[in-house]
Amino acid sequence: RFSGARAALTRAGEAGESATRAKSSFLANMSHEIRTPMNGVVGLIDLVKLEGLNDKQLTWITSMERSAEALLNVIDDILDFTKIESGKLNISPSDFELSPCIESVMDLFYEQATTRNIALTLTIDESAPTSLFTDQGRLRQILTNLIGNAFKFTTQGSIEVIVGVATIGVRPSVRVTVSDTGIGIPKDQFDLVFARFQQIESGLTRRYGGAGLGLSICKELASLMGGTMDFESSENSGSQFWFDIPIESSTTSQSDLASDAAPALERNVPLLVPSVDGSDISVMVAEDSKVNQFIIKELLKNLGVDATMVDDGAQAIAASEYTAYDLIFMDVSMPVMDGLTATQKIRARECAGDTQTMIVGLSAHAMLGDVERAIESGMDDYITKPISLKTVEQVLQTLKQRRNAD
Repeated sequence: RFSGARAALTRAGEAGESATRAKSSFLANMSHEIRTPMNGVVGLIDLVKLEGLNDKQLTWITSMERSAEALLNVIDDILDFTKIESGKLNISPSDFELSPCIESVMDLFYEQATTRNIALTLTIDESAPTSLFTDQGRLRQILTNLIGNAFKFTTQGSIEVIVGVATIGVRPSVRVTVSDTGIGIPKDQFDLVFARFQQIESGLTRRYGGAGLGLSICKELASLMGGTMDFESSENSGSQFWFDIPIESSTTSQSDLASDAAPALERNVPLLVPSVDGSDISVMVAEDSKVNQFIIKELLKNLGVDATMVDDGAQAIAASEYTAYDLIFMDVSMPVMDGLTATQKIRARECAGDTQTMIVGLSAHAMLGDVERAIESGMDDYITKPISLKTVEQVLQTLKQRRNAD
């Protein structure tokens, strides 16, 4: 009888794991299928903005851009939820200055605050640490979500971000609080605040939108970073959400940190439109989608760069045999030969020579392990679609910096 019960439990566990894998696979595939056409939407928005629009047209395009960003945020939330559920979401700590990190997030919302006539303020207490050792990207994600939520539920008044100190048990921590004068949360809905796929009432889901995942993910992220998250709220009187992250330092040098991480583009660089000389840069784009080919080609053309277009990895290898390209944008998923295999073959051929082409992977896949596989194949970096003008500019700047260093 005991062995039968144990076998039943084993079968139930295996069935649960199989269902989780199937759900993760489904969500990953859906992300890919949504991101692929979104690449066309975002790319075309960038191109239209370059056409000298009047104020009314610019307002329309800006609304389209924000709608695209909102959809991509939902996709990212779903992917993060999948990674958390499967235990595959990793935290990558590093040393960074706290104040510039917080201020960079605030900068994303000042225009919205001005447009909606909402006072947005930042207060950094003197007791707050100047630097922190944790995952800067995830901290930014939490804060962005909290401020975004505050704007979602605040129609007038103010939103204040306060950075100070607190304790987690006996450990000193930094506390970041986002306070608003919005609609608040009814007390009988408190249990739903951090619940997955929930909002504080079904009517608000339709009115304010969202998948009901943001706060749940933020709480999980804070926990993975060794911290906590909580809130206080009163209906019609606003809300306060805060998260505490332990104050830790690292003796690891920045060079050590960089050597452990996958190569990455510098994400906060000035735009290159005024200064890029395309005249001496040879670029190839390997991409099977004609729409994506058109968009990337036009984005590069606006930066003064003419690109050679090929449809698959095999064509990319053949073209690179006759031309020493400075840069290859390599789609990962292509017919005939995929981008990873093509990159491996190009790198194998380059071993006999003195030069190495900069290869940047392009893909609509954004699951854990995708970046690592791209880097292992020999790619210098990996861009998750959709591709924007700013991203292309940053790639060219990285190439320019590399060439200057050589």
